[in-house]
Amino acid sequence: EAGNPGTLNAHEFVTFKIFCFLFALFLFFAFMIITGGKSMIEGVCIIVISLVLPDMWMKHAVSNRQSLIKRLFPNAVDELVLMMKAGVGFEQSVDLYLAGDLQGPIKEELYLARSEMRLGRPRAEAMASLADRIGVDEVKTFATTIIQSESTGVSITDVLSKQSEITRERYFQKIEEQGQKAPMKMLFPL
Repeated sequence: EAGNPGTLNAHEFVTFKIFCFLFALFLFFAFMIITGGKSMIEGVCIIVISLVLPDMWMKHAVSNRQSLIKRLFPNAVDELVLMMKAGVGFEQSVDLYLAGDLQGPIKEELYLARSEMRLGRPRAEAMASLADRIGVDEVKTFATTIIQSESTGVSITDVLSKQSEITRERYFQKIEEQGQKAPMKMLFPL
């Protein structure tokens, strides 16, 4: 769900966590030697922080990536719908979207899904995998729409354009809600 933050894959992230723990353990023993073992609480706090900090960093990366996807996803769906209304099939519209200049997590994830389809994975499985990897409700709805339209034979274009409108409305409602809460949050410190 975090994509590839700091260009770390899963194995490298686990190695990073172990390194943080070992470094904290080193600091703990160094702290114990310097203070003569009088205050263990600070050393234990260092170890606990070293165990929690990498996970907090990863959660932050996931949150940032998902909010970016929520913001950009309606535009991506609009582009796909526009191409499909012009008579291009779904896979070809994804290919055209990927050929564009835009960069970001949506393009990365659609590239992975399209690569899976090229390697022979059924579209339904590739879309389900896309939704699982991203973990955003809007993308899950998109994937479900693609899967259901494929199984029932319904036109994808009309359903996706309506979904894009609904997703965009939800996003703007959420922004308005946050804007209405902002004055209260600004008054609280006073």
